Amino acid sequence: MTIAVDSYGPVTDNAQSVYELSLIEQVPNIKEELKKDFNFDANFERAKDLLEENDGAGNTFQGDSQTGALGTAWWRDNDDFLDHHGAHARG
Repeated sequence: MTIAVDSYGPVTDNAQSVYELSLIEQVPNIKEELKKDFNFDANFERAKDLLEENDGAGNTFQGDSQTGALGTAWWRDNDDFLDHHGAHARG
């Protein structure tokens, strides 16, 4: 689960960046070409909306997973200390 959540943020962020950098909307007759070659009706405005929504969700997932990872790392790194100093150190 952690790997999936950790990966979602960067993937969605990269997808949005690739779309923006492609400048596909500026390619002459691109909508007609996509329809002819792939029978696909391109809706660039909708694509941008979906990418932005997923990027926002990805940022949230990434933030949540990083918080969990930091907490897990703290407990792992301090486990010996806590074992050595007894249960009162666990507070």
